[in-house]
Amino acid sequence: MKKIFALVLALMLVAGMVSALADWQGNGGTKTITVHNAMKGETYSIYKLFDATVDGNNIAYTLKSGDTAIPTDVAGIFQLETITEGTAPNERTYSAITKIGTPTDAAVQAALKDYATHNASAKVGEIECTGSTVAFTDLTDGYYIIVSTFNDGKSETIEKVIGTSTTTDGCDVYEKNTTEVTVVKTGDTDYSIGDVVTYTVTFNGPNYRGSGSEARIVTKYTVKDTLPQFLSRAQVTKIKIGTTEYTGTTGDTGLTDANFPGVTTFGTTKTFDIPWATKGTGAHDWTSKYPNGTSIEITYTATLTQIVKIDGTTNTGNKNIVDIQPVTDTPDGGTPWDEHLTDDHEIFTYGAALKKTDGTSTLAGAKFHFKGLDLTPANHYEKGVYFVSSYDPSDSADYGTEVEVGADGMLYILGLASDVDLIGEETVAPSGHNKLTSTFTLEPQVMSHTIWTYAEDRYFDEDGNVVSESVTSGRTTEVTKNMTDLDAQALEIINNKGTELPDTGGIGTTIFYVGGGILVLAAVILLVTKRRMNAKDD
Repeated sequence: MKKIFALVLALMLVAGMVSALADWQGNGGTKTITVHNAMKGETYSIYKLFDATVDGNNIAYTLKSGDTAIPTDVAGIFQLETITEGTAPNERTYSAITKIGTPTDAAVQAALKDYATHNASAKVGEIECTGSTVAFTDLTDGYYIIVSTFNDGKSETIEKVIGTSTTTDGCDVYEKNTTEVTVVKTGDTDYSIGDVVTYTVTFNGPNYRGSGSEARIVTKYTVKDTLPQFLSRAQVTKIKIGTTEYTGTTGDTGLTDANFPGVTTFGTTKTFDIPWATKGTGAHDWTSKYPNGTSIEITYTATLTQIVKIDGTTNTGNKNIVDIQPVTDTPDGGTPWDEHLTDDHEIFTYGAALKKTDGTSTLAGAKFHFKGLDLTPANHYEKGVYFVSSYDPSDSADYGTEVEVGADGMLYILGLASDVDLIGEETVAPSGHNKLTSTFTLEPQVMSHTIWTYAEDRYFDEDGNVVSESVTSGRTTEVTKNMTDLDAQALEIINNKGTELPDTGGIGTTIFYVGGGILVLAAVILLVTKRRMNAKDD
């Protein structure tokens, strides 16, 4: 009986290569190899390595016509043997190709890839995938390698053994390469309240999740974002898929629910879809819309409306998390695909403080305003603690809200970006003290990303709102850092005692300067006259 060669149908995925080791039962005729779950936009090439002689269920691989030896690239994987079968007088001797020992899967795949790379004449077909399958037809019995351009040859290796049939004129193989997905969310890190925060989310969109015959086609990507309460008025401003940008809210290529379901209500629902495949007539008939791994870039904005938690090591109150979920076709009786690809981005706000003194003791009653800065008194606090309502650094002419130091002479401004330089001016001096006549610069202090609290029983809740006592609902983490560190870095502004002469309105100081000058001149004249009279008497 003929010795059966131990190679069976196999799909080899090699660093960007689908290696289909395929044979069929029966002699003659033409055969087909179909690659399922093929990657749209990728090119698949098929190479014939060996001929095959088929006799019933017995298969023997032989050198192709014109080859006199095992090709160099696969010489370490296969060998040409002389096989003797039967006994005299029915003994039969023939040549066949067998494997050498048990080479590793990686060694086999590397050798096959080298062969395909160095033997262009062995190519018997090439097809660019435009859907989800690629079929190579009119093939004769043999040992074939299928190579794809997927992922520039950087995919991982996998082998899938498949069976043979006496009733088929072809075989099915499955694309085994899978795409790793990386989600990145970026943006600036610190803001003032009222600033517009811009986020950019990027990821590459695979056409399948899973591998081999178990792979499922991705029908859409669902984009979710936590959008915490400290952010409001969120809206998507751009979606870029490959080289195509969608930036409008009208038109066939705009940011509409027709093109991206849910995008127009993103700020409310916190979710929208990016369709990734087109439905056909069959129950599981889908065709990918884009080449596998096409880049996706989403840009959206939101306004920072509240102070945010600063303690980034122990709670997520200031983290904004994006969740990308591939939604796949679900086979009959199968379970839904469950995969969440996430990345987060943290933002911070900071505080600034000033201390009004006479050089020794603190002073109450002083009032200030700052260029371009509108402030709101912090609830549950005594005077002296304010939240930023809005800050416009370009407004260099107009001063904003007038604010007053507390009874302890301290003024706290919370909700500023770290790089802000506030230009301040004193509007009212403490009673009995001179008013500061020049402007000054107040800078936020960055201290270990710690949220500001004013006293032991006054905290911010999980959303950054000031409350009268510690709160554990929502998140169990309590932030207990008080403002001692901020006090120590406060800008000291000294007022001297006394009353300054008026320098604006009416005749101002002019009358005093003129009167004083006349008196001085009269005194000089009187003195000179008196001396002359005394000299005359002498």
